[in-house]
Amino acid sequence: MRILPVLCLALLVTTAARADEAQDEASIRQLYKQADAALAQRDVNGMLAMVAPDFVSVDEAGRTEDLATMRSNLVEILGELSGATARTDIVLLVVKGDRAWVTAKGVATLTYAALPGHPAMPAIGITQIDVDDWTRTAQGWQLTRDDVVMQRSQREAIGPAGPPKPEAAAAQ
Repeated sequence: MRILPVLCLALLVTTAARADEAQDEASIRQLYKQADAALAQRDVNGMLAMVAPDFVSVDEAGRTEDLATMRSNLVEILGELSGATARTDIVLLVVKGDRAWVTAKGVATLTYAALPGHPAMPAIGITQIDVDDWTRTAQGWQLTRDDVVMQRSQREAIGPAGPPKPEAAAAQ
């Protein structure tokens, strides 16, 4: 009969752990929503509020970018925009203790401000797939690493020569 209290205790601990994981998942999802909203407002500090001081981003080619470089690049890019929207969909989120891993798909639209004397540039759509590493700190969950698995924009999809000519497409 001693096994029943042990099973009840194990069930209680498991239920509490699942509740903590659900709360952690909700917190991380909220951080992505806040970053999306910050991009829409072109707020660099808001976009980077969730990022750890030792953060590193790795692009498709294996090039790395630290927090200071990312901040500098974002200030430059966001300064050229007249508008932006973003939506991040979390494909997979796994929490294990003080670590979490997220696979996310982000879709953004960037509208560049027209330069004096030049026609306005069309909005650019960007789709990106990331695998992110998170760590729970005294300040809450912080993004420590972002691996960009895939990033495409409208211009890359069309290519530098523009869309294919109808006669070239017919010849293939």
